[in-house]
Amino acid sequence: MHAVVYARLNISKGDLDIHGIYFGGIAATQSEADALARACVNSTKSHMIIPKVMDMEDGANLIDVLYDAADKFETMFKYMQEASETIALGKKK
Repeated sequence: MHAVVYARLNISKGDLDIHGIYFGGIAATQSEADALARACVNSTKSHMIIPKVMDMEDGANLIDVLYDAADKFETMFKYMQEASETIALGKKK
């Protein structure tokens, strides 16, 4: 089993803002999860969508999987902000 979770990001005038973390669905196989993740990405044109396919082990609690995904997105978002700030500083020199 696989859970698809995605983050919706806003990018405006160089600022990066996480708009939210959403549940995309559950799939039985990796290929179904990949198709579901693609559908999540293609579902909007106004935001940047970053999908994550989370493996669900037998007996896994969906809520725990979603919290784990949220933690991973928050960490990734922090790295993206730091990279954006570093790039902006480099452009000023």
